[in-house]
Amino acid sequence: MQALTYLFFTKMKGTVRNIFSNAVSGIITFISIIFVLFLTFMIFTMKEELGETVSVTDVHALIMMYLGAMFFFSAILFLQKRTALVYKADANYIFSGPFSRKTVLNYLLVDSVKGSILYALFAVFYLCMMAGYLPAVTPGFVGIAFIVSTVLLFVMLGGLTYLYLLEITNPNAKKIKIGVIVVIAVLVIGLFAKNFLECPNDIQLAVANFLEDPLFYFVPLFGYTKLCLVGFVEKNVMMFVGGLALDIFIAVVLWLLIVNVRGDFYEKVMEDAEWADEIRKQAQLGKTKEDMNKKIKEVKNVEFRSGAAAIASKNILELRKTKNWLRKQEAFLMLFYLAIAFMIDMGYTFFQYYILIILLMSANTDFIVQELKHHYIYLIPDKPFKKIMYLIQPMMIKMVIMVLFGLTAGLIVFRPSIIEYLASIANILSYGIMFIAGSIWSIRLLKSGNNAFAEQMIKMLVMLAACIPAVVASVAVILLVDPNMSYDTLMSIVSVVSVICNGLVGLLFIIFAKGMLNGANVMAD
Repeated sequence: MQALTYLFFTKMKGTVRNIFSNAVSGIITFISIIFVLFLTFMIFTMKEELGETVSVTDVHALIMMYLGAMFFFSAILFLQKRTALVYKADANYIFSGPFSRKTVLNYLLVDSVKGSILYALFAVFYLCMMAGYLPAVTPGFVGIAFIVSTVLLFVMLGGLTYLYLLEITNPNAKKIKIGVIVVIAVLVIGLFAKNFLECPNDIQLAVANFLEDPLFYFVPLFGYTKLCLVGFVEKNVMMFVGGLALDIFIAVVLWLLIVNVRGDFYEKVMEDAEWADEIRKQAQLGKTKEDMNKKIKEVKNVEFRSGAAAIASKNILELRKTKNWLRKQEAFLMLFYLAIAFMIDMGYTFFQYYILIILLMSANTDFIVQELKHHYIYLIPDKPFKKIMYLIQPMMIKMVIMVLFGLTAGLIVFRPSIIEYLASIANILSYGIMFIAGSIWSIRLLKSGNNAFAEQMIKMLVMLAACIPAVVASVAVILLVDPNMSYDTLMSIVSVVSVICNGLVGLLFIIFAKGMLNGANVMAD
């Protein structure tokens, strides 16, 4: 076990060393961590100054929304058609060494703990950004949320490992994965149906009753997590300890089940490890598993332009042949957030915030990095600005489709005015331009594009910097316009000014980054 412990910590040191091997990447990562801590601190400070109160229903709504996001993430993991426990390098080491079965399985579980901690950190940061202003979200609450989230995620990741090992000797075990998700979903839907039938004429009351229904505590794992968090907020020691103890009990039982798994699984794990290595190599080229599994279809009326436009022609043709304009995960996530926003009566304006988050996560650099590794792009005899604009054109088309899908669904549910609907499209697309600009600059600064955390932080910093002109212009408009102007008219003018400022600043960032396509391969620097 000592050798595997050494391997585990050596891998962690290698990950940190890889981040800080590039001076720019290391500096940005350090600044980003300080920025995240400062932002979290400011959220808690502002909350204390606001001195707001929060109802019991709001607390339950917050926790249910948080658990809903965790369930969505877990469902994606469980519904994957194929997975792997380790990569090829690890598999060669742990399966060729003189290690017992239990030692190998314990190593795999410790690796799951590491993944659970990292995902839980992201989850609580998401919680702080979404609801850190509420008085209930104290540093203590965030700490407890991190602990129970780590346990919950470990059970999900460990459960995935256990079912994976069972499938090797019993293919019917695959049905259990789907069954787990279906059972939890049916229990929650059934609980909501119960509350709706009790007050069918008042959907908001039905939702409030559903959020506070004590029967939810009996939902496996997720109910226990809510019991713990609600107990902490309400200072109910029995609820808090009981929920935490149940979560930990399930985690311990799962650990014992996994380390005592029987059967020969080494060969299958090695095979899937090689597959996972191939997936990772393709990911470095900007391709996802979904992209590789897409069926290629024949298309008609293909137009292939010359010069810089050939870049867009090629990429748009690939999108047409794979029908990859909108990914299922993005569509489901938007509909999931729409359901949450509707059930807890957040409204259309708040739903737009969710769309922005999805847009930020979707504006990754993989596609651009893949194109910049093709040397022909630098040989096209055209202006760098034209080349970079045609390079990001497919991203912009996908972004428009995503925004239209999400906001049109919001239009159907919340029924805002057409003016508000059109304004929201223009406003979010202007932010989308800034996200794309942030993606471009993350490549410009990081070169290799292999530091996802720094990449996201750069995009956030670009967005914050780009907001400054819009804020200044909006304040100027408010000060200069006729004080007798109606509020709706004033807000419409401010919205137009913000859209123009956001669009121009994002475009300015892209112009400054055009040097990447002047003939010197930035990925080779």
